[in-house]
Amino acid sequence: MKRNWKRYGALLALAGLIVLTQSSLVAGQPERPVTMKYDYQQAIFERDGHIYLYNELNKSVKELGDPNSLKYMPFASSDLLRVAFGYTDYASEEGGLKLGVYYRLDDKTVDITIPTAYSNAILALDWIDENTLGVEGHVNPSTSEYFVVDIPTGTVTKSYAGALFTALPGGSIFYRGHIPYGQELEVKDSYYVDDTLVYVSDEPETTLSYPQFSKDLTKVAFVEKSDIGPSKLVYGSWNVAAKQLAAVTKTPIADGVGGTLQFVDNEQVPSIVQETGVMTLNPSTQSLAPHMSVQQQQTGEILKLETEYKLEALNKSLKAEFGDSMDKEFANIQSLQWFK
Repeated sequence: MKRNWKRYGALLALAGLIVLTQSSLVAGQPERPVTMKYDYQQAIFERDGHIYLYNELNKSVKELGDPNSLKYMPFASSDLLRVAFGYTDYASEEGGLKLGVYYRLDDKTVDITIPTAYSNAILALDWIDENTLGVEGHVNPSTSEYFVVDIPTGTVTKSYAGALFTALPGGSIFYRGHIPYGQELEVKDSYYVDDTLVYVSDEPETTLSYPQFSKDLTKVAFVEKSDIGPSKLVYGSWNVAAKQLAAVTKTPIADGVGGTLQFVDNEQVPSIVQETGVMTLNPSTQSLAPHMSVQQQQTGEILKLETEYKLEALNKSLKAEFGDSMDKEFANIQSLQWFK
């Protein structure tokens, strides 16, 4: 399913509290959702085709890269030394997807064009490691292309067709298989790792969510959303070397239960995190039960206080820098990404 490649400034009230992840939404359509993060000090964002770095400690705003080129969807590496982005003129004269990587220490930008006859826009960027970037290109509402790009050489080393791409440690790509456009309700959803089939839905009228892995990568969970019956929480053991999903259980999700699917507190079982609490899977009874650890309670209390303060400070700095706002409360920015 096509994901929005812009995150509009009207959502800044939410975006001010979050950092992008690959958690899975239980309610609604599968898309890359968000989880809250409070202990940040810096943020990368886009405004009107330009990319900026915000420093929370001194309340500064600095533009990154060439100010004469229009860019979108910045995504920084975990050490903040490299920022990948798409160019708004993403289709070059020869065709393809045009992106850039800005190196902060060298203050330089390396441009890369990915040749493709099918993709017409960049949907997502993912840092697989410090020299490897995952680039998702939009083909149609049910299918994307995913390119693994070696940054130093600018070459594509692997490519896939499908959706819901997740890069795993070691370089493997976990993704939903290709579904011909217009046949979403006729073809059973499936998951692949590289070119190996690892899961097929029971019924054609279902939609798979983004997978979630335990910290040690031995467990995996995702939601199988049904249009004709109850949705199910799919959970199993994951063999990294063999690329195999085993001991699979499917737990019905009651109507009205919605939230973000996560492995919390380094647990080996998944939970559905809601605003009102946490529902954790009991593999023995194949049921979901309320659960809230002391760590989660303390984090929630700190989060509320910290985000209220830091969002206000961020917004004041942006208004001071740009001198205007999109509405009465929030400055007009997009693609917000927080860092410690």
